[in-house]
Amino acid sequence: MTLGRNPKVLSILIVVALATLLTGVSLAQDTMDPAPDVDLQVPESEGEEGATAEVEEKKYEVGSGPEGIWFGRVRAANGEESQVTLTIDNPNGEYVITLEDPFVDTIRGQDIKVNDTMISFTFRPTGADYPSHFTGTYIAAEDRVSGSFSQRGASRFVKFRRDPSTVILGRTTDGEIIEPQRVRHQHNFAVTGRFSYWASMHMVRDETYTMNNITTSKLNYDGALRWHAMDAFAIYGRYYHGNQGFTDDANKLSAFEEFGLTSDSNLKLDGWEVGVTGYFGNIFNEDSRFNPYMTAALGKASWEVTAGERGTQVLDIDDDLLLGKDLSFGFGIGTEYELKPNINLEVEWMWRYFATQDETIWVNVNEDWNNTHLWALSLGLTYLFF
Repeated sequence: MTLGRNPKVLSILIVVALATLLTGVSLAQDTMDPAPDVDLQVPESEGEEGATAEVEEKKYEVGSGPEGIWFGRVRAANGEESQVTLTIDNPNGEYVITLEDPFVDTIRGQDIKVNDTMISFTFRPTGADYPSHFTGTYIAAEDRVSGSFSQRGASRFVKFRRDPSTVILGRTTDGEIIEPQRVRHQHNFAVTGRFSYWASMHMVRDETYTMNNITTSKLNYDGALRWHAMDAFAIYGRYYHGNQGFTDDANKLSAFEEFGLTSDSNLKLDGWEVGVTGYFGNIFNEDSRFNPYMTAALGKASWEVTAGERGTQVLDIDDDLLLGKDLSFGFGIGTEYELKPNINLEVEWMWRYFATQDETIWVNVNEDWNNTHLWALSLGLTYLFF
């Protein structure tokens, strides 16, 4: 079916989408990747007596060297995962390394060798028959420690990220600390499920009502997969399942009785869309759990007007069925609210436009059928992963 066009509306929508895209990109910043999950098994035993090294809490500049507190992920023999902490300190010109693991307590490294790029040490948990060895590297460009734990020929590779609470970007000429900007999306991907209340929006001229202007609101739902290209910018694909009812006002319905339209009729609006989102939380209040955003989307909707609920007879105008597949646009604002580091509550208000009008099919578009507008108020949960 040919798309009904309105050049002014289309131009505005394109400008809005581009503005959202450019704004999101301009505000986005590179983020520190979280340490990936690794299958590192550490022998279950107690640490050596007196092995704990007291390290004064410090702040470390990004790329300043291997000294600092580093987090990785480990898996015990029973499959349980936990965070392991590697602390590298140089208090008096001599390096001290401790490995802290909830499965085995805190162990102090021996035979330590550290320079600007290389790290190695041995450790032997109490009760272990053989010592273990760590050999790794520090990459200044990524500010990351990675390496392998080995024991008698078996080895496990692990990547560590610096403890975010100890990171600074540098210092001013006055010696003041420059803190890094908060990272709100510490994962690359997210899935979102939402309920969405589609409120009818009627564009009426001179009290002339088309079918599109006598619809009523309904509750719908949608789901999306999102890729956080940057912390403040995301690209998403979304599927939505939508419906609109029709008024029970007899005077408004009477104009369309010949087509079989009643208060029991239904306008189905299902479709998919691709969109962009720009986040502004770090601009307004970096400490807040709220993360407001702007979003724009472009997609295609499959629609039909039926005599009753979904799946019933499709109505027609002069033998032309009221159904089609046409472009849809959307622009909205919303906010995330952080419940957990990887779970967000999401609230969004979006204006939706469906190009259901087709002047080559519907001759009396100004009287019977037109494009469809509505407001969508959505509430859902987002789960971040990878």
